[in-house]
Amino acid sequence: MKALYTLRTVSVLIIAGVVLTGCLDDKRDRITKFEPGVYLGKPDTQLSNKQRDVLVRRARLQSGVVQVTGGGGILAAPSKSSSVRTPSNSAAFFGKLNSRAANQKGP
Repeated sequence: MKALYTLRTVSVLIIAGVVLTGCLDDKRDRITKFEPGVYLGKPDTQLSNKQRDVLVRRARLQSGVVQVTGGGGILAAPSKSSSVRTPSNSAAFFGKLNSRAANQKGP
């Protein structure tokens, strides 16, 4: 019975030691003292031209459509009480829309 009590005590102490060891800040390479306006982290590594090209290609694929291709149509004539405005077919409207989409795309 005494051996079981000793085994249980040793097991609890080992588990507590492992858990508390995982909480040490200096073991995790974390920055714990901050200075305003000063970056204290590790310096960034330079990207190769191939890595940069892959990132640019991925960003272009994720940027979405930049040209307006039209949209839905009107299935029925809108009623006078409708709060939806009728679509415009003017070139000026689509010109503004295309320039706004091009500006939102970014570099």
